[in-house]
Amino acid sequence: MYQINSPLLLLFIAMSLMSPAQSWNHIDRAEYESLTLDARKLFEGEMYSYQISYCSYIGHESEQPHDQAKGHIVRRGKEYFADIPGNRSAQGDGLRIMMDDDEKLIVLLDPDYKLDQTVAKAFYESMFLYADSLVTRTAGSDRYIRFYYGEKSEFYCQEIQLDSRGLPTEITIYYRDELALQPEEESTSSERPKLVINLTNLKLVSEFPAEYKIESFLKKTSKGYAGIGNYVGYQIVDYRY
Repeated sequence: MYQINSPLLLLFIAMSLMSPAQSWNHIDRAEYESLTLDARKLFEGEMYSYQISYCSYIGHESEQPHDQAKGHIVRRGKEYFADIPGNRSAQGDGLRIMMDDDEKLIVLLDPDYKLDQTVAKAFYESMFLYADSLVTRTAGSDRYIRFYYGEKSEFYCQEIQLDSRGLPTEITIYYRDELALQPEEESTSSERPKLVINLTNLKLVSEFPAEYKIESFLKKTSKGYAGIGNYVGYQIVDYRY
C-alpha cells in the first residue's frame, strides 16, 4: 500500500477537500430567497433593533479604514428611531421628525410607514433588476452572497454575510470607479473604494423603548410643538402637507 509522504501533496489534498466549501457557486432567485428567508422575515416583521457601523476604504483590498461612523436603529411597527450618520429621526403614529443638533432644529414630517431601511435594502426586489449574476459560498458557519453588476452601474458588486441564524452581520459594497488617493496632487494613484456596513445585536423587540418615542423629543402645546429635555429651545419647522 502506498504511503503519502510529500508535504506538498498533503497540502494539495487538504486544499482540494476545502475548495468546494470555499468556492463561489451561481444560484438562482429561488435559492437566494431560501437563504435569506429568516433575514427577510425579521425586517418585514418590523420589530427589530440593531447597532450599525460604517467603514469606508480606498481600495477593494484595503484593510485600513478611511472613515468610520456608528449608529443604531429600532423599529416596532409604525414606531421607528434611527441615529445614523447625518440623520437622527423618530416616528410615531401620525408624525415623523428629524433632528439637527448643529442647527438646533427639529423638522416635522408626514409619517412614512414604508421607510427603506439601510440594511433591508440589501434584500429588496431592486437587487434582481440590476444584478447580472448572483453567487454564494460558505466559510465556517457563515454564508456569503454576492450580486455582480453590469458596467453601467456605479457598483462592481455587493456582498452580504449571513451568520448561522441566517441573519446579516456585514454588507460590503464594492464601487466600480476609481477614486484619487490624494486629489490635491496632479500625479497620484487611484483605487476603487468600498463601504463595509457591520451589524451587531440584531434582535427582535417586544416593546418600543420609551426614550426613543417622539414624546421624548417634543411636546404639543397650544401654539404647536416645542422641544423638551435636551431639545428645549430648538426651532420647530413644519414640512407636513
